[in-house]
Amino acid sequence: MADYKATPEQWGYIYDDVFDCDAQSACILELRARVEALEAAQRPASKVYEISEPLQLTPEQEQQVRDLLAPEPRRNHPAKPDSSLVGRVSCAIDGRINPDQWLHQDAARAAIREVARWMDENQSPVTAQWLEEEADK
Repeated sequence: MADYKATPEQWGYIYDDVFDCDAQSACILELRARVEALEAAQRPASKVYEISEPLQLTPEQEQQVRDLLAPEPRRNHPAKPDSSLVGRVSCAIDGRINPDQWLHQDAARAAIREVARWMDENQSPVTAQWLEEEADK
């Protein structure tokens, strides 16, 4: 949740405009009341307990804590075999795994063409040709 909170004067300004404007301002006021109710429900309790002695864990518990705190290895999700290279590169650029909404198709095609150009100059012209064909699909 954001730390920003409107001042009473700002809310008063919106409240005054409710009678001069349309229903949008009334919706904003209702939303404000709901947000404040949710924030009030999530506030921590007023009593804070301090622990003066360190917690003694068994070796099994220590291992469980270490396992929970250890960073997980990055999971590589293999691309669907029926998805196009442009779609997979677009998803990689966007950071999402939703090939139905390719937002970066032009950037993906440009990246594929750059790799194809490098492959043509340094490695395999056949692979470069295949990449160019994939970029043009």
